[in-house]
Amino acid sequence: MNATQDLRGIHLPEPVSWWPLAPGWWLLMAMILFIALLIFQKWRRSKQFRARNQAIDEALMMLKGLDEVQDESVIKDLSRILRRVAVTLYGRKETAGLVGEEWLTFLDQKSKSDEFSQGLGRVFAALPYQNKEVKYSRKLIALAEKWVRQQRK
Repeated sequence: MNATQDLRGIHLPEPVSWWPLAPGWWLLMAMILFIALLIFQKWRRSKQFRARNQAIDEALMMLKGLDEVQDESVIKDLSRILRRVAVTLYGRKETAGLVGEEWLTFLDQKSKSDEFSQGLGRVFAALPYQNKEVKYSRKLIALAEKWVRQQRK
């Protein structure tokens, strides 16, 4: 008998399976998922922040345009601008149905003052019920501008 005939060929071990994954890979996937979630939230917030600031900037530009008008219809325009900002920033569901004292209370809550329900802003609650045009003042425009500026976070 020949000694080389009894030898078997070299048998390599089974290849290492990729499944189940080692704990380090699971940790890496969890970290990647967590970082992706953080990036998505930051992007979403910045998008909302930009939209919010754009609405405020547009309202301030409209208010500056009203400053040049000498008409009594300014109060109606002020009311529309305030309502537009409120709906844009706080949602239609929360703000669209507010009228009268509820509307003034909402404006006061968002400005942390009582200038609307107890002061000059009361004209916004009385406006729909006035038969004649109500005289406005520059102070009313300044009050609306102050409220809009306070909504910037």
